[in-house]
Amino acid sequence: MSHVRGDGPGVSSSPNQQPELETCRKSKGQATAVAASESVLTTVLDCLDIDALRSCSRQNDDRDAPVPPELRIPGKHFETGPKLQHRIRPQLTVTSPLALAGEEDFGQDELAGPAPAAAHPSVSRHYLSLAKQLSAYDRSTCEGLAWNQKYAPVSSGEVMQKRSDVLHIKDWLEAMKVQSVGTGCGDGAGDRGRSSSDEVPKRKKRKKSKLDDFIVDTDDEGSEFEDVSGEDGEDADFWQSRKSVVRSGSARFKEPARLRNTIVISGPHGCGKTATVYAVARELGFEIFEINSSSRRSGKDVVEKVGDMTRNHLVQQHRARQLHGDGETNKPKGKEPTSGKQGFMTAFLKNNAATKRTKPARQLKKTTTSPPPPPPKAQKQSLILIEEADILYEEDKQFWATLMGMMNQSRRPFIITCNDESLIPLQSLHLHGIFRFLEAPLPSAVDLCLLVAANEGHVLQRRAVESLYRSRHHDLRATISELNFWCQIGVGDRRGGFDWFYSRWPRGCDVDERGDVVRVVSEDTYQRGMGWTGRDAVMAESNRHDREVEALQQAWNFWQVDMGDWSRSDGMASLAQDLETTASTCDARLAALGALDKFYRTQSDADLCAGGSLATQLQEQTDPTLPDLALGARDDFIVGRTLLNADEPCRHGSCGNAVSAAIKSHARAQLHDDLQSWLPSAPDDGRAAVLGPVDEPAAVHELDASFGSSAKRVTRTDVAHAFDAIAAAPKAQPTSHLDPSVFDRTMQLIVVDVAPWVRSIVAFEQHLMQQRLRRSGSLLGQGIQGAEAEAAAAAAAARKRMRSTRSAYSALEGSERRSTRRERYFGDALTTGLVMRTGGDSWQDAAAAEAAHAERAAETGRDLKGTMDRCETF
Repeated sequence: MSHVRGDGPGVSSSPNQQPELETCRKSKGQATAVAASESVLTTVLDCLDIDALRSCSRQNDDRDAPVPPELRIPGKHFETGPKLQHRIRPQLTVTSPLALAGEEDFGQDELAGPAPAAAHPSVSRHYLSLAKQLSAYDRSTCEGLAWNQKYAPVSSGEVMQKRSDVLHIKDWLEAMKVQSVGTGCGDGAGDRGRSSSDEVPKRKKRKKSKLDDFIVDTDDEGSEFEDVSGEDGEDADFWQSRKSVVRSGSARFKEPARLRNTIVISGPHGCGKTATVYAVARELGFEIFEINSSSRRSGKDVVEKVGDMTRNHLVQQHRARQLHGDGETNKPKGKEPTSGKQGFMTAFLKNNAATKRTKPARQLKKTTTSPPPPPPKAQKQSLILIEEADILYEEDKQFWATLMGMMNQSRRPFIITCNDESLIPLQSLHLHGIFRFLEAPLPSAVDLCLLVAANEGHVLQRRAVESLYRSRHHDLRATISELNFWCQIGVGDRRGGFDWFYSRWPRGCDVDERGDVVRVVSEDTYQRGMGWTGRDAVMAESNRHDREVEALQQAWNFWQVDMGDWSRSDGMASLAQDLETTASTCDARLAALGALDKFYRTQSDADLCAGGSLATQLQEQTDPTLPDLALGARDDFIVGRTLLNADEPCRHGSCGNAVSAAIKSHARAQLHDDLQSWLPSAPDDGRAAVLGPVDEPAAVHELDASFGSSAKRVTRTDVAHAFDAIAAAPKAQPTSHLDPSVFDRTMQLIVVDVAPWVRSIVAFEQHLMQQRLRRSGSLLGQGIQGAEAEAAAAAAAARKRMRSTRSAYSALEGSERRSTRRERYFGDALTTGLVMRTGGDSWQDAAAAEAAHAERAAETGRDLKGTMDRCETF
């Protein structure tokens, strides 16, 4: 049965039925129609208001559109190298032209203070290159090197580390040069081919004495490590908890056979470990074979990379040998080659008759003049650099075993770099020394970054580079890399950079009246806080509340900084103190107290909404329900570190953080309105600075402050490093048992009772040493007051090292020798930096305040006792 409809239009049974969509037979899914009122694109299109923009463009055809507020436009200058030096000089620490050129400025008035010291060699080199060097943009070429490689130090003097450490590395590497050519044959076969006239006469043996087995020579004893850092005045900018050490006996031995062929260089990221090795190797003519952590480093891989190089010596001929003609014609006929293996073969094949026939030739040799012998062969010097030896994975098996075997067999120098010394088997390695590098000092590092950018045509502000250096945790390599990313010529140009080109044709039109070439200079290309927050998203918000919430969320997502934790800020404490003086009536004080109470309760509610997602360090939540890691996943972690399987709970959204930030922002705004209604702010009141809106500049300021004041937690490991040297009494002979020590007890007893006593002694010794240094340099600082006198004393101490005997200290202090305190109560066992770090930065201030309080209490007690005695007398 079939139903047949007519030719007329069909009648709809439902009055609200929507028109059917055209179906496509090839479509695998049903197409979805989105209404215009529900479309996101339609909403965005309405917000753009294209019709208004079209009408505005018709009216302003001859004028450019205004620059948006979120775009930073650098300044453009065309000037020569000497003018660029003059422009960048106020941003540097050393402003004297002679000091920047590497010379001391003696033309300064002596009454104005000591003459400024010469700038760092690296700073001087980059400053002098500004006058003549042109950037790749000025040369209209493409730059093929990154700034880190292009401006790397080229000599040992340009390394921004302790001068004593760099000199020790250079002296050791120079002493490790391989001078002999025939060292590859270890069987001594080469000695058989030498004639009797070439043999070195043997020394006569000394008659053995009976005391030889009883008295031990100091050279035969095992050399111990001694500190080499922190002795020079030029290293005063470096604070170091653990100093560099070197073998005490190795300094007296210059032969490669007596020196250890391995050193370790440790330090944080970007402090210049690899740069130091390459600079010293370039200065001494060494070739570097580098093994870094970018590839697998198993024992087999290490042997494949540098195994042959450690067994064989690379030999090269001096080019000066070509001045004597061909090597075959210039060789004396009566001698065989000096190579060990060749000498052995010729001696084996040569018969006695041939030797007898050559005897008359020796008489002719006296009368004839032989040509000058060819110059000796030069040994190709090379070293092996093991980068980041503390980063090893499970696949890097037999790394240390293979490396130790190569160190024992080869005479080539080995240099090991690492970030964490605890992951290096220092006791198993035969080391010449351990050199501990630190971060580059902030003044010198910022000067270097400013001059590197200036050589590329960018004039930056010192404050911006300082903030960037702190944000990168004093990593000089990361700082230069980020400047290389941001500093580009022609930023914001409407014509794609054509307005920044300077015409250099015809030749000679790009020089000034003094003959200096004109350069293209971009000013303020990098500004403070660039890249820290999403500037577009913060500036695009319409009202203050939305901008503040966006800034709070970005600060936490990008930097893990909770800027909304205003309840613990110093600004709220200062605001509460100001309210005590501003509120004159009881009603005003009560209203201010109620407003503050409401604000802090709202802050607690916001923390509940966050659900612990804003916690840091030991306050972070963990999820114990997650399964353990698989065995294959454990291999992706570094070997040597304890793997703690404590993962955070998975959060599928950031709604809690957004709600918490919104509540905190509203509570802060409400506190500002309540205080404004009850207590109108005075012109000099700091309420606006504390409760003002958090926009993009305020967020940058808060982030910069957080980089400089990172929280330091003292752990049991820090206490052990500081006090383990005095935990046990020194004994002449070791015992089989451990003596009981107070430092093995609870952490509370150590921190509350023992550590303050030791720390007070060390702090007093440090203060006494500073006074002695000032007295030793007081002659140079006569007539100078304040900070200039301290600078003069430091300069005097840097020029001449002060004697450290008790007689010298007693003469300096004008007292008797028996009453003079020795330099250190605990000797050289304790490190001042490690001990003082266990008490925090404010420990000395708290101790001084407590001592002053105790002194006032004692004076009050004496006065009260005297009053009572007088009363009893009457």
